[in-house]
Amino acid sequence: MASFRNTSNHSQRLTEIKIPQDVSTELHLVGVRAKDASEITLNIKGIPLRFSIRSTPHSGANGVWLVELNGHMSGVAVLESIFKGRTVASIQVSCYKKITVRLPDQATTQGMLCRLFLAHATQPSHLAGYNSDASRQSMLWMRLALQNRLSHPDPTVFGATAKEEGAPFNFFDIVRHRGQFRSFENYPHIDAPTKRVIDSCLNIANNYAHPARDDYAAFVHNAIAAAADHALDSVLDPTPSGLIAWREKGDTLPPESMVPFQELAGRIFYTQS
Repeated sequence: MASFRNTSNHSQRLTEIKIPQDVSTELHLVGVRAKDASEITLNIKGIPLRFSIRSTPHSGANGVWLVELNGHMSGVAVLESIFKGRTVASIQVSCYKKITVRLPDQATTQGMLCRLFLAHATQPSHLAGYNSDASRQSMLWMRLALQNRLSHPDPTVFGATAKEEGAPFNFFDIVRHRGQFRSFENYPHIDAPTKRVIDSCLNIANNYAHPARDDYAAFVHNAIAAAADHALDSVLDPTPSGLIAWREKGDTLPPESMVPFQELAGRIFYTQS
């Protein structure tokens, strides 16, 4: 039976494909033993797609044909291959507009916090059974722990540097104190290994050819959302005494005044005793 296949892998029949808008994408139509491309008709139902069909090198007689697709608008279409008056293969084509994911300015509070979350949350490729909703909740809990530190009557108990009487503390005071949040002590300077982690997340989120692109795009968007000004407006602290810290498995334990509450998305969260 004829079918559309990936040009690099003929072992799996494709029933749907996602293609970026205004970017040429190639498929193979396999199993149609026509003498030449003119005997095959391609029909589009749905959004308009530009297409062409031709024999691949030395493969036309063997029933392998090269189909080139290009969509100039977002939406969904069904591509049908018609041979000898009947539909022999079809595939659903979803055409999307590529969106470049960018982080907020590093000088802003949101810019600092989202970079902190990207560096400290478990990446999609590092967590078996990764779940975007759980990752989002984990980042919100990180934000909640920071907020609880900032809202404490005396943030210096969490390492914030003492200020003149009456001077308000801010998230920069909480995050940048030595020994509190790895690699962020001298923010906006971030050490090279941690910067590579953040850059890698962003690069994958913007690489539409990467198999984990969707997971990483959601991961980055979750970090940006958790760092926004009103991220906690509808978030309740799940503990009576307040989330106050998180650790990766294997990290050094926090002070005895902090007790483990729950593991979520690869991170252990702590509350006050």
